[in-house]
Amino acid sequence: MLAAIRSLRRGDPAHLMVAVPVAPQPTCEALRNRVDELICLLTPDPFFAVGVYYVDFRPIADEEVKRLLAERAR
Repeated sequence: MLAAIRSLRRGDPAHLMVAVPVAPQPTCEALRNRVDELICLLTPDPFFAVGVYYVDFRPIADEEVKRLLAERAR
């Protein structure tokens, strides 16, 4: 996420927002200082792992990501 923020900042956006469904509070604070707006729906304490907060957290194959990106580009 930090690499994406740095990359996007080089383009001088008018407003840079990051939205995540769940993250540890220290991560949210670190991100908040680097963007114009941060939305984080849940900051559980203690935080164990992102996957714990999803009903279905199966990995997505690279081929599926490529297909979805290509579909979106059309």
